[in-house]
Amino acid sequence: LNGRIGVVTKFVESTGRYEVNFGREQIALLRADRLRRPVAASGAAFGPDDRVEVVGLESEAGRAMNGLSGFVLRYIPEKDRYEVKVGLEKVALLKASNLRKCPEPSGEAAAQKAEKPKAFSLAGLLGLGKAAA
Repeated sequence: LNGRIGVVTKFVESTGRYEVNFGREQIALLRADRLRRPVAASGAAFGPDDRVEVVGLESEAGRAMNGLSGFVLRYIPEKDRYEVKVGLEKVALLKASNLRKCPEPSGEAAAQKAEKPKAFSLAGLLGLGKAAA
């Protein structure tokens, strides 16, 4: 499984391992020290909840998305694309080469983000931060 890209589906508390789906009917339970985020060709790693900017799209519909920011929902290994939520309603499948990591928010927004990890983020799975009410 070394070098393969999978999707973390859940944390199995009884074993202290993550359940990782590698595609059709191939699931493994792996320790956290055996996992890392996929690295894009540009050298940027994107993970769930990362804030990104859309860049370099050339189609008419794509050009309208250039410059917009959004959040990575997940990586889809079968398509080699990231599912990105852009705006309130739009979800797009984009190549890593069409994404640029945005700087982390500072001040109050960063503190609020640190206190309330998303349910399926790594911090949420590990139980870090304050529990969401």
